Amino acid sequence: MEHRTKRDPNLHSLVSDFENMIATGDLSYLKEKSYFQLVEYYEDESQLDKAIEVIDLAITQFQYRSEFYIAKARLLLQKNEIEETLSFIETAETIAPYQLEIMTLKARAYASRGSYSLALNIVDNVKDVATPSDKLEIRLTEAFIFECMGDYEAMFQSLKNALIISPTNKEALERIWISVELSKNYEESILLHKVVIEEFPYNHLGWFNLGHAHACVGEYKQAIDALEYSFLTNSDFEAGYIDCAELCFQVQEYARAKDIYEELNKKFGPDAEYLVGVAHSQYQLGDYKAAKNNFKKALKIDPYNDEAYYLIANCHIKESNWLQALNALNQAIDLDDMREEYYHSLARCYVHLGDFVSAKKYYYKAAKNGVEQPLYWEEYISFLIKIGEFDAANRIINEAEKYTYSDKLIYCKAIISLNSDQRRKGIEALEEALIENFDNHQFFLDLAPTMNDDKDVVSAIRYYQGEKESIQSSI
Repeated sequence: MEHRTKRDPNLHSLVSDFENMIATGDLSYLKEKSYFQLVEYYEDESQLDKAIEVIDLAITQFQYRSEFYIAKARLLLQKNEIEETLSFIETAETIAPYQLEIMTLKARAYASRGSYSLALNIVDNVKDVATPSDKLEIRLTEAFIFECMGDYEAMFQSLKNALIISPTNKEALERIWISVELSKNYEESILLHKVVIEEFPYNHLGWFNLGHAHACVGEYKQAIDALEYSFLTNSDFEAGYIDCAELCFQVQEYARAKDIYEELNKKFGPDAEYLVGVAHSQYQLGDYKAAKNNFKKALKIDPYNDEAYYLIANCHIKESNWLQALNALNQAIDLDDMREEYYHSLARCYVHLGDFVSAKKYYYKAAKNGVEQPLYWEEYISFLIKIGEFDAANRIINEAEKYTYSDKLIYCKAIISLNSDQRRKGIEALEEALIENFDNHQFFLDLAPTMNDDKDVVSAIRYYQGEKESIQSSI
């Protein structure tokens, strides 16, 4: 997610005046600087057509300024209108031949349409006459070409060289993470960004990239600390807060996640997403009352947030308020009827309310929506076993095996067979499950406690326990 930044009030005034001018048809001339400010504003807002409209007016006023033709070509390239881009580059070349920005933009346009040899030739030719100050743009263009080619290792090396030239270059810092993820150069990225930060300790994008690289190699403490520095060094860097909060939540540092989400909401909100983050962290910390309060605040901002309803339901479930949970889950399902976890929770509520017919209905919906996830099949079949519906359990397990696999399903199959006068088949299934995952045999015994007194079952478990211990002692 791109971070939001606070706008200069003078810029808002300029934008307002310009849009008024367009609306009334009073097309007054502006200063060059004003045109570029407007273009930057509309680019930041992802309104490329508006930015092009600004450039078109600028060109009518400044017909022989190559900068405006270059700017239009750059905007057209962002829209992937390649041939029109090249046409404006050609016009710019007639005004300012051999200008570096024109050549690198042409190379990017060729790369965007798949003419990689032409693009690389332009870069090679420019390298021969490049001044030291030109090298940064050449490296950035080279990286762009390699990205189009799908050569992410070469892209990374070009961007690394760009950062060696200019450790604070925004384009290099923003694009290098793509190359790191796709080339898996995590360790090299860590070393590179440590050098960048050592030279420029307030480089928030450097800290941001360092944090993600640490996370990818499992160094979560260092990752969280680096991501935190990304927004401590730039308090307006929203993405830093978001990714740090998400990682804290992922590694179960819920109190820290809550604090960051609260800061996000205070600084950039009110925002439903951040309130849900606060509330979800409170839920994990066991503060269900506060969590429900914040989920409800989120829903006032975004009444179509199905996840907020689902998590409110989870709070009610933790408090054994089954009817309130049902109400919230039904609201979540009204908004998104494809989420298997919603049906799964609904089934659990009906089990606690003693409505087994509804429980079966929603366990099945959960399993069918999450068809490749064994959890939902396992719990549905376990429920059927608990209420003694072995024939139904057998039909469902046969269906489940078409989509997924787990040792718990084999344990369930063993219980079904042992309770259906298919003793030999049941013991064979039990042995298969014990070989597959001996540690889950307690699941089997908890689901079928009478098996604790079955001599054949106890004998099989003891045998495979001995086999496991023998293997472990030989390692």
